[in-house]
Amino acid sequence: MKPREQGTGDGAMSEMSLTRREIKEAAKRLIAVQGFTATTVRQIARKVSMKGGSLYYHFGGKDEILFSILDEGNRLLLSAAERVLKLNLKDAPTILRRLIQEHIRILSEDPAQFMVVTRELNRLRGEHRQRIMSQRDQYEGVIQDVLIQGIKEKSIRQCNVKVVSYGVIALLNGIAYWYRPDGRLTVERIAEEYTQVLLDGLRA
Repeated sequence: MKPREQGTGDGAMSEMSLTRREIKEAAKRLIAVQGFTATTVRQIARKVSMKGGSLYYHFGGKDEILFSILDEGNRLLLSAAERVLKLNLKDAPTILRRLIQEHIRILSEDPAQFMVVTRELNRLRGEHRQRIMSQRDQYEGVIQDVLIQGIKEKSIRQCNVKVVSYGVIALLNGIAYWYRPDGRLTVERIAEEYTQVLLDGLRA
């Protein structure tokens, strides 16, 4: 069942959007801990004090909730990458440094979301899966283009750009599994450690 949008006022639509957000927040935290398969609609509904059947008023089902979580996470990364590219930074290592910093910043703001993003893609099917795959390919393409730029300008060593891009993204995504906001290291310090290691290994 899809949300009823016709005949509702602005207040009702705002309340609906808020409820969808609460459902997504509850779902991603449950899925991050116990996985998509083990998470039920009833559990998600209980987290937001809702009857299981009422959840279908806001989402078509658990698959649609998962798609929404992955779509949001990928859009955050793509938007950040777009902002970085618009800065017209001086060289590839500088661009890559900023991309790494932005990736870690976004991930640190919601580690649970990116645990779901990195782990649950294979649960999607059909058009939803295709759209998420397209977003992922687009983000990988940004990293690959920067690596190619660096190789051309001789600021980055010759490398297999696809393999390196996959490795960089996987390494960054792994932070979601251990980062804690109250941990010993700040986000800025973590980003500095990662950029130093990655860029030292890539410099020509």
